[in-house]
Amino acid sequence: ELLTDDAIAVTEDELAHVFESSYGIFNGPSRQVAGLKYMPFRARWLACERWHPNQVSTMLPDGSYQVDVPYGEACAFITAYDSFGEFLSHEQNSDL
Repeated sequence: ELLTDDAIAVTEDELAHVFESSYGIFNGPSRQVAGLKYMPFRARWLACERWHPNQVSTMLPDGSYQVDVPYGEACAFITAYDSFGEFLSHEQNSDL
């Protein structure tokens, strides 16, 4: 079926806000930040991971790795959480 309605003009900034502001496959604005702290055993390896362009990452003095990742839906984070969860020593500010 050929539609006769005009397309809606959307700016690149509007698209980025919907499709790039939160982690994972679920689109929409970030509503929370997952604060994840990983044990020193995997810290160096996980520090090379880039989950989101706006993540904030820090190597801590004890050798652990802290990463704060914005997300919109908790289920989007489950795969990454499950993959590295055994090396997770602390989480904060999230409903994971």
